[in-house]
Amino acid sequence: MDIQRALAEAYENGTLRGARLKAVQQMITRRKRTKPAAKIHTTGADLVRAYEHHTLQQRALVRRSTLITQRLAILTSSLLRVLADDNFVTLLQAEGLRTMPHFLTAGGKEQTCQ
Repeated sequence: MDIQRALAEAYENGTLRGARLKAVQQMITRRKRTKPAAKIHTTGADLVRAYEHHTLQQRALVRRSTLITQRLAILTSSLLRVLADDNFVTLLQAEGLRTMPHFLTAGGKEQTCQ
């Protein structure tokens, strides 16, 4: 019950309250399910540090996701613009590239160059 003592300590000194406390409890529960119990002395400061590390990872994930979404929007827009050009489509046909994989088309279906 070392973790329980650390949670109580962090709550009493005000470093973990409300949503932060609930998030740390959920994080501990997830760790108990996936990792074997470690016999290490855990303090409230350790739990706060783990929570802050976890939130930094989540923020980094959101930043990467936003960046990828922006890049995907640029690529989709560029592809649609290029496919709207009749000269480019004619070039694709001349090279024998008459179909395009479904993940590259806007509609999600395999597209045939007209």
